[in-house]
Amino acid sequence: MFEHKSYTVPFIHVQLLQYVINIWKQEIKDGKTVMLLKHSHDENDEFLKLTPFWLEKIKELDAQQQLDFIRSIFVYIQNDINLTNKEIPTMFTKVSNNVNNIATTIADRIRAEEREITIEYTTFQCIKGILGKGFEDKLISDVFKLPIKKVQDIIQKIKESNQ
Repeated sequence: MFEHKSYTVPFIHVQLLQYVINIWKQEIKDGKTVMLLKHSHDENDEFLKLTPFWLEKIKELDAQQQLDFIRSIFVYIQNDINLTNKEIPTMFTKVSNNVNNIATTIADRIRAEEREITIEYTTFQCIKGILGKGFEDKLISDVFKLPIKKVQDIIQKIKESNQ
């Protein structure tokens, strides 16, 4: 959330918190669910018991709202509940093919992002290790089949992380 102010507000964090509370109050007043927040720290089994509730709510939403809601569920599940990205889409198979496809697409994106992060971290660690053995950036570029500029950027990050 961004808000431009032409003056300094003391305790801006309290004002931002009030905005969040106002949004939640409005959602409650409008009959929307804040159940994700309420159950964000449930254990897997407890959260999965709410699947019929989530499915019923999803059916009430239009396509864009379904997408936003499913993304929210993924965020909460990924951050607070130990369900895997393979388990999550199965929750949505009972709603509709469209919702199931959305959930599967989101899960696929998350898995791809996780793979990319893992590859980048592994590459960083390997380059850090062989750099310590005295290998030059050109040789590292050839071995990893990476552009020299990317290797030089990684080497720069390694140097910065060692400081």
